[in-house]
Order: sequence, then structure tokens, then C-alpha cells
Amino acid sequence: MRERQSSDLRQTHWLGMAGLSRNVGFAANKVFAANLLQVILPAPFLIGLILGLEGFFGLVLNPLTGYWSDRTRRPWLRRKVYVMVCLPIAAVAWWTFCSVHHVLFAVVALAVFYAFEQASLSPYQAWMPEITPLERRGIVSGYLNFWWQIGNLLSFLVIPILWETNHSIAYLLTGALIAAGGLLTGLLVIERPERAVREKPSLRSYRPLLFGNLRHFFLFQCLSWIAFEAIASFFTLFTVKDLHGTVLDSGLIMSVFTAVVVVVSLLSGALYRRMAPKWLLVVAALGFGILGLIGYSVQTVSQAFLLVGVAGVFWSLNMTVSYAFVADLLRRAVSDDRAANQLSGGLYGMSNVVQSVALLLAAPIVGAFIRLLGGDYRAMFATSAVASFVAALVILAVTAPRVTERVEEDIADVI
Repeated sequence: MRERQSSDLRQTHWLGMAGLSRNVGFAANKVFAANLLQVILPAPFLIGLILGLEGFFGLVLNPLTGYWSDRTRRPWLRRKVYVMVCLPIAAVAWWTFCSVHHVLFAVVALAVFYAFEQASLSPYQAWMPEITPLERRGIVSGYLNFWWQIGNLLSFLVIPILWETNHSIAYLLTGALIAAGGLLTGLLVIERPERAVREKPSLRSYRPLLFGNLRHFFLFQCLSWIAFEAIASFFTLFTVKDLHGTVLDSGLIMSVFTAVVVVVSLLSGALYRRMAPKWLLVVAALGFGILGLIGYSVQTVSQAFLLVGVAGVFWSLNMTVSYAFVADLLRRAVSDDRAANQLSGGLYGMSNVVQSVALLLAAPIVGAFIRLLGGDYRAMFATSAVASFVAALVILAVTAPRVTERVEEDIADVI
């Protein structure tokens, strides 16, 4: 038994490597992409449009690759191929983007990077339930999130420090990490043929995700991600141009944000059991929006550290509560635990689509406002605040049971 548990734990850690590598790419894009583009394309609106390609490819590719992957019966072509092929190609594209100085080549390379990063996501997320027993999925999810956050910290902290010494080595290391994680997961994590689909899924089975409380929730999620991406997409340029800081300062600030998110997630999980999740999300959205308004008054890098650190509290509350709440809403929508479990893959796809919509909209909108305001990057804070306040109103439309009823139904087994 111990040998089997040890083997399962190794599989979990190897599975986490692809998530780590993908998050290295995701975070490196936040730190470096806008700053590199403004060197060869000094137009905030156009930079915003280009950064929005990440959302466009996610919107198109996440549901497609997830659907194709679910319908594939051959194990090596079901999940493995998406991390073993897509992530190394994304790594080469990232290094190319960082190395070329021609606008067209740089934009094409960045677009290829976005496309293959997004194409790997849904099949990768669907892999874990297929190799993990139901009773261990909570523990495994914790390990995986640990590795994913390590990926963020590498790009927010370690790579920017290296970048201060040698730009080329920093870009090369980023690409190497992206490729290595995909290859390690693909080569070392099993795909069990007996877990492959026996029947092709019906698109009609996903209809509950589009109506009622879930519709309001996903709109809330989209607005929340717009609020986040409005700041994240241009934060490096804001730090460098408005605060007269450095790229390293930007990476350090984002590292503080990530560390706060990790720590507060434990408290947020405990609050979910004691308070109505809808109102926790209202608090999270309002808090993030208020900090967006305060962002207009930030004048120094030190103030930015403080602001972003506090923002991490509300963002962690949002993400942690949302992850549990959406599963609760799905179960109530279909009124059957087994049916809800069968639709869990659809939740991954829908969440990725919603995030992609936010990526697609946020950067171009903020870029346009920056242009209208004569290059003032503080426009990103106004966009974030508006999206957050609207999100708080939207989540109020969700009808959910009182916390006492929820505790009686959902926590009885734990007590």
C-alpha cells in the first residue's frame, strides 16, 4: 500500500511539472511581453490588441482541444500529446519573440506562443481526474496548485533577477523551463487506457452550464478576470514609465501578490465553510475595486508593493471561493451528484473560455483608454475598478441557499 501511495505521489508531482512550465510562460508574458513590444511598437492601443491575442486563442482553442481530447480513445493522443508537443513549441516561440527585433516576426512568434500555451490547457486539466481516485483529488489538487504557484514565482522573481544580469539567458531559461515541464509530464505520467472514454460525449449534456445561477456566476468570473487582467497586462509598463521603477521591481511586486494569494487561500477555504459564499465574492469584488480606485494615487514603487499585496488578499478570496462555489452551483443545477461529476470537465472548459474572453477584452480596452488619456497607464486602475464593481452587482443575482442550509447538507459528513 505504501509503495502504491509513493508511486501515486510521484505521479502527482510529475503531473505538476507541466502546470509549472505553463505558468512560467503565463507569468513571463505578464512581466516581459508588453515591455518588449513597446520597444519595437510604441503604441499602447496596438500593444493591447496584440496582448489580447492570448484571450482570442484561449477562447477558440480551449473548448476545441478539450472536446477533441475527450473524444480520443488512444491514450498517447488523448492527453499526453498536448503537453509533449504544445509546450515545447510554445517554448521555442517565446524565445523567438524575445530574440527578434522585427515587428512582424515578433508578433507572429508571440501569437504562436499564445496558441500553443492555450491549446495545452484543457486536456492537461482533464488529465488529473483520470489518474487520481476520487478520495485523493483534494490532496492532489493541493500539490498541483503548489507547483503551479512555483511556476508563477519563477517568472515573477527568479527570472527578472537573472534578467537584470543577462537578458538573453533569462529568456533562454524561460523557454527551457516551459519545454522541460511539458516533456517531463508527457514522458513520466501514465495514461490509463481503461479510463478512456467508451462513448462520445453529447454537446447537449453541457446545457446546464449556460443557464440560471451558473450563467450569472460565469459572467461574474469574466468581469473578475477583466479586473485582474486590466492591471496585469500593463503593470510592468506602469512600474517602469509612471513609477520610474525597473522590470525587476515589477517582478518583485508580482511575487508579493502571488505569495499573498497562496497564504490567504487557506483562510479563504475556511471562510467558505462558515459564511455565505455569494457574500464572500461580493466582498472580494468590492475590495478589489476599491483598491483599483486607490491605485490612481500610487506614486512610488513602495506604495505599489503595499497596494498589490492587499489586492492579493481579495483576489485569493475570489479564486478560492469561486472554485468551490461553482461546483456547488453545478450540483444544484443538475440535482444529482453523479450527473454533476460527469459535467466537471465542462466546467474546466467553460472557466477557461471565460478567462479567455477576459484576456481578449481587457488589454485592448485598457490600451485604448491609455491612448485617450495621453499615455497615462493609471487608466488600467479605472478599468479594473469598474469591472470589479459590476461583478459585485452580478453575483448578487445568484440565488443560493443560506449558509445554515448549506452546512447541514454539505458539511454533515465532515462533522
